[in-house]
Amino acid sequence: MVDRKASEVPMDGMETLPPPEVVIASRSGDVLIKHTTLKADHFPSCHNTKLVPILEGAPNFRQVPEVPVYGVAIPTVTGLRTALNAVGANKGARKVLWQNLREEPLIFINGNPFVVREADQPFCNLEYTGIDRSRVEDMERRLKEDILQEASKFGNRILVKHENEDLSLYDHWEPVTAMDVQTPNEVYAELRADGYFIDYRRIPVTDEKAPKDSDFDVLISRIWPNLGSSAFIFNCQMGRGRTTTGTIIGTLLYLRKLGAFPPGANNLLGPMGASGGNGEAASAMPSWFRTALAATPPVGEQTRDKLKWGMYDVVRSLLRVLENGTEGKAVLDTAIDACSQMQNLREAIGSYRSRFLKEMRERQRAALLAVCLEYLERYYMLIAFASYLYSPSFNPDLPTQSSFADWMASRPELRSILMRLLRRNSMAALDLHVPAELAAGAAATAGGGGGGLGPEAPLRGSTTSSDVMAARSGAVLGPFTILKEDQFPGMKSPKISQSIEGAPNFRGLPGMPIFGTGMPSIEGIVAVLRVVSGSTSPTASKRVHALWINMREEPVVYIKGRPFVLREERRPLKNMAEYAGIDAERIASMEERLKRDVLAEAAKFGGRILLAFESQEEGHLGELNDLWEDISGPGDVQTSAEVYDNLTSQGFAVKYFRVPVTDGTSPSVEDFESVLRSILDWGLENPVIFNCQLGIGRTTTGMVIAGLVHLYSTGSLSGVAERTGSALMDGIDDAALRRMLLEGVSPRSDAEEDVDGEHRDDDDEKVPKIWDLEPEEVELQRSLAGGGYVGVRKVARLLEEGDAAKKVVDQIIDAASDVINLRVAIMNSAAGSSCRSSPAPPSPATTTANGHATEASSPCSVAATAATATSPPPAPVTPSESGGGAAAATDGEAGGSGGATTVGGGKPDDVTHLVDLYPGSSVAPFWEHVDTDSASSLLTPLEMMQQLEERGFRISYRRIPLSRERTPEAADVNALHSQLTDVTAAALEPASVDAQPPRVLHLILSRTPTGSSARFVAALLGTYLSWEQQLQKMQRQQLESGAAGGASSPPSSLATRLAGGGVSSGLSMMSLDGAAGEYRGIMSLCRLMQGGFEAKLAVDAAIAAVGQHVGDLLLDIHNCKAQAEAPAAAPVAPAGGTGSAAVAVAAPLGPQFAARQLGLHYLKRYFLLITYRCYLEHGAHRSISFAHWVHQQPELHHLANHLTLEL
Repeated sequence: MVDRKASEVPMDGMETLPPPEVVIASRSGDVLIKHTTLKADHFPSCHNTKLVPILEGAPNFRQVPEVPVYGVAIPTVTGLRTALNAVGANKGARKVLWQNLREEPLIFINGNPFVVREADQPFCNLEYTGIDRSRVEDMERRLKEDILQEASKFGNRILVKHENEDLSLYDHWEPVTAMDVQTPNEVYAELRADGYFIDYRRIPVTDEKAPKDSDFDVLISRIWPNLGSSAFIFNCQMGRGRTTTGTIIGTLLYLRKLGAFPPGANNLLGPMGASGGNGEAASAMPSWFRTALAATPPVGEQTRDKLKWGMYDVVRSLLRVLENGTEGKAVLDTAIDACSQMQNLREAIGSYRSRFLKEMRERQRAALLAVCLEYLERYYMLIAFASYLYSPSFNPDLPTQSSFADWMASRPELRSILMRLLRRNSMAALDLHVPAELAAGAAATAGGGGGGLGPEAPLRGSTTSSDVMAARSGAVLGPFTILKEDQFPGMKSPKISQSIEGAPNFRGLPGMPIFGTGMPSIEGIVAVLRVVSGSTSPTASKRVHALWINMREEPVVYIKGRPFVLREERRPLKNMAEYAGIDAERIASMEERLKRDVLAEAAKFGGRILLAFESQEEGHLGELNDLWEDISGPGDVQTSAEVYDNLTSQGFAVKYFRVPVTDGTSPSVEDFESVLRSILDWGLENPVIFNCQLGIGRTTTGMVIAGLVHLYSTGSLSGVAERTGSALMDGIDDAALRRMLLEGVSPRSDAEEDVDGEHRDDDDEKVPKIWDLEPEEVELQRSLAGGGYVGVRKVARLLEEGDAAKKVVDQIIDAASDVINLRVAIMNSAAGSSCRSSPAPPSPATTTANGHATEASSPCSVAATAATATSPPPAPVTPSESGGGAAAATDGEAGGSGGATTVGGGKPDDVTHLVDLYPGSSVAPFWEHVDTDSASSLLTPLEMMQQLEERGFRISYRRIPLSRERTPEAADVNALHSQLTDVTAAALEPASVDAQPPRVLHLILSRTPTGSSARFVAALLGTYLSWEQQLQKMQRQQLESGAAGGASSPPSSLATRLAGGGVSSGLSMMSLDGAAGEYRGIMSLCRLMQGGFEAKLAVDAAIAAVGQHVGDLLLDIHNCKAQAEAPAAAPVAPAGGTGSAAVAVAAPLGPQFAARQLGLHYLKRYFLLITYRCYLEHGAHRSISFAHWVHQQPELHHLANHLTLEL
């Protein structure tokens, strides 16, 4: 193959070429659209001259030592051949598997690589996260067509940009012919034709990010079967981040198949020049592997230089939950170090962290922090992958082998750790805030007094408790973790008598064999089992049939009969809530590994283990004392499952069941199902005991669920007092109500903390207390205590048996309220919420955590369960608006305690408050006469349409719920598309043989005729109808001309603009036009989709056509952008009174923020319309639904979620 030059192309007419800015602003290709440039992918600063060998045209080429894995930057066509020859692949002598990890569309012009960039951001990669190789390669094919088409207009020249050493750019007209422009697929196909044995594969990975789960699986499927004599080459742009990640994955797979890990693994590579036995496998092992692995310090010692070894909080949490976490990390670290010629992916995290700390400019700090977090997530995913490979059963050759994507999906706790520790609290994830007083406090309390299990013992030599904790190197009991006694002062509720020693807060549900307790000791478990059997005598029969359901999510071990829980040294009083979603099997596995860690550490310290106890001294509650406890043998340490197994062996017929639930959250649907199944399987006549940590929130929720199961299984309500939540509140005077609201949950519960788990600050003192409230506000509190929350009311209206279900749930909740009333607790947990607060709904972050609803939503969940148990599957219903906040738009997704403040009783003050909040709006009640004898006096919308149809109207009616606050989804477009196609099909069937096809009219019913939902639907109808008319026109033209092809393409807008002239300013043309919808994210969509820009123009025309009647969506976006960018008005001090204060609270972020959010809502609608038009143009509607089509292209989801109002 010969590098082609185009210097022979005639340069006549160079003086007639337009200015570069005019060309860029007027481009009209499919990928090479307006405001898009082609930038050379080779630039001076991309070469690392320290790497050996230096290959011309293949920068940053290197090999992993003694491993057939190579990395390189994007090569030229000549450099590609040179790289192949360097690995011994010339003349087909060696098979090469080449993995291109670039995500951007790439093209070779005259043998040199070029990429598509935005004209005003030429150094920034285009991100299409989630795109697959077929769509990237399709973009490259279309890009080639764009280049050739544009070059034909400029004497076979194309405008490109090159980079100088000082990072400045210069324009260059590159001469081209059809043979000078090649896609990567064409380049590698030509190499194969020249005799190279090369297998090329595009695996798109976003720059600076971790590969997707499916990317790991693709690499396994390519590399594993070909390991042996083949060479594996990875490239990205510079050959740095993504390429290094690829070489690490390839190296891990090579070592795994070689039998380098785990211990005892077989060599699956076969003969390596000899018999392939163990000796041969050892000789084929890379010399650096055993040496580096042996030199890797234990995880406890790695904390002394934790930035070098990547021992961040999120990594330590991951190692605790993985079965082979510490071993997998050790193997990974050796592979990372071996592949670090260009970049050490582990140490790069610390480098960016240091740069972040030194940077003073806020924008640069944010950018550095974002990169640092992406690097940390990449390291996290590589550890998980190494642990996946470490499994002894790993063998992709077996059909039963689970893919890495399935392995990750089956472990939701791994994503939970990422979300909770990395994304929601990035500063803590990077160890950017480490209070020194914590370590000092731990040292000060080491060896302190207090009631421990064993005698106080001094630490050896100068070793302190902090030294012991930092050096811990167990799989679960790792660095900076402690074992804290799980029974502590203050956990016992004063509301009930503590009748059983060792079983705090034990109580039962009246009339039912359902009980609850806090975390018990072994003696407490035995005592509870005797009590539920009806006898407390030690000589009573042990044959107690009982079901024990443990709802703890944290790993717990019993040491000498008492429970101890794993905690972070820095947060000893806070639950480890990052394992949300973990299942019972894996939490049991964690406890088994924790037991082994305890025994190993006890053996290390002469039969002693360091434990932490809370002080019982007056004035020192909450302080921890570190004490050494003697361990005489393995029998002194038991997991929770072993405790109940031992009791069963002693004669207790107790069935133990684990349902892990995160503290402070509602059980998931799967948790409800697990509790239900366990109760039904064990028998409804046997006692059921629940426990969590304190025996309060989760335990009470479990008791309520079990109570509902018993009620509906027996078909009787006699076991519970006949009283509803509202009736209960009616019998309580103001003093009792105040006392009820003042009673909170334990300070050890996350329900008393904010969403991030940190304790509340002094601002809580500003929240009005109940004794400060006015009488009408007390009435509101009374209503809420009875369950009158907006979210609860919505659920009750939505369910067919919702109101009856709520009453039954309230009965069970009140019966189980000895320690906590789950309904009233919602008010206690809503810090900052008061009658004077804003009616705006809370943000999603305050109502959900790790995919679960907060405890405030537990009554809603239980109510839904009760309704399901009593009624058949509900028919479709028509939701109505909430009674709260009637003057404002109602968000159907909002709920929780924040929204509860909008509930009113129709009081005049509420109306005036809303008028103050929304000037020009008011609500006036009136009476409407209803003739109950008339069949048409009171109708649902569906009944009204049915009556019209009975009168002879041909109507196709469909209810598609939309709102201003909720962005329409693909499912909504599906429904609209189905309505349009159904109507079209019906219109082709005339009422009689002689009748003409009827004219179809589309009527949009909305709350307001020009609201945002009406505008969106009208624009979508216009988009579909214009496409249908265009299709019919093309079909007529084909029939008239008899041609098999379609209609000829319209003249290029590029030629039109150049011919028409009229360009007043090159600088103005370089900028995009917001009024024309040319926002940055929209232009990215147009580049991504085939015919994207034409689809945008068609949607623009539809919006303009309907805009004359219902409003212009593009103008709405443009106006929101203008308001969002307007200077913020100076704050005005409130004139006094609650009304002014409420207005100030209603929009704490200012009108600019509200305008920006609303503009993004509208922009997402515009994005969806363009995507829908592309769906029609591609003909996908004939074989697949729109929602499924969008789901198959995850890059669309990424683009939609990263839309901005930027131009």
